[in-house]
Amino acid sequence: MNNNGVTNNTNQTVSTTVPNTVPVAVTPQVQQQQQQPVPATQPVNQPTIVSIETIIPNAAELQAQQPQVVVPQTQPVLQQQVQPQQPVISNEPMLIPMTEPPQQIIRPVEVRKSKLTPILLVAVLVLVAYIIYTTKTNQTQINNLIYKCTPVNATKEEKELDTDSTLVKNLYNIVKTNIREDVAQTDYNDTYKAYLVLRQMSKSSFYDSNCNMFNNSGMEPYKCDGIQNFHPMAFTEDDYILKWKEIYGENSKPYLGNIKLKNECIGGYQYIPERHEFVEGSCDKQSATSYKVTKTIKKAVTTRNTIIITEEVRYKENEGLTLPDYLKNGYYIYTFRLDINYNYVLVSKEYQSKY
Repeated sequence: MNNNGVTNNTNQTVSTTVPNTVPVAVTPQVQQQQQQPVPATQPVNQPTIVSIETIIPNAAELQAQQPQVVVPQTQPVLQQQVQPQQPVISNEPMLIPMTEPPQQIIRPVEVRKSKLTPILLVAVLVLVAYIIYTTKTNQTQINNLIYKCTPVNATKEEKELDTDSTLVKNLYNIVKTNIREDVAQTDYNDTYKAYLVLRQMSKSSFYDSNCNMFNNSGMEPYKCDGIQNFHPMAFTEDDYILKWKEIYGENSKPYLGNIKLKNECIGGYQYIPERHEFVEGSCDKQSATSYKVTKTIKKAVTTRNTIIITEEVRYKENEGLTLPDYLKNGYYIYTFRLDINYNYVLVSKEYQSKY
């Protein structure tokens, strides 16, 4: 009892109720920290009991009538240090739900230029250039071999030949014509060339024949049928072609047609393809002439495989007759070239004025 006559129930036992706490589930991996007890000398939130009699009279009676209020003391909550949980590794496959299938991204394909294209183009150009170069080189070598085949001159320098030599005379006899032949024709065409072949054929090539299939109207004024005491001569197509190539070259194309000069009855052989023969015709037209001509070899020169013969011609008029325009005084130049058969063949005939 205190000095005021109030009994202090200090010795009254105050029941302290510790509320039930929910146990914390701790995994085996979590280490629990040791609890630290709170000293008893330091109550936590201990309420102070104040005497009511000092405030309210008759407090003892009122206190006796009312129950005592017990303020529970709270126990200190043990602090636990929770370690972060480590991930548990499981061998079972994990299924991840997918709401929609992944979309395939289509990227445009980039067309890359091949590095081989320029190389192939360069290779083709080099190959074409090589072929052209090789072709020209081979042609040059062939020409050199042709030039070396000539027995006359193998250099580029022009060399003069003896006009009385056998070679020059034989070549000149192929082209030399008389006044009757010049009056008949001087144009250097196929019929003129065929007539030069006719003159060079040997006598053994001619034989007696007949007028079978001869066309009288096809080669006037020459005729074959109905002429008394006329027995035509003939020669074969093969002999004619052989002589043609001998005069004009192996690669020349023979003219297969009637052999007749245009102004006179000179030549007169009709070509009959069905018989493969040239058959002679008869002409009763007079072909005499009173013109005269002088022809000489001015010079003959050679350069490599070519021989050039220059003929000087001078026509003379007859009294009361003038020369035809096609009979021209001056120089006639005949060019011969060595062919693959080592024959000098006639290439051309050209006119050059003297003045």
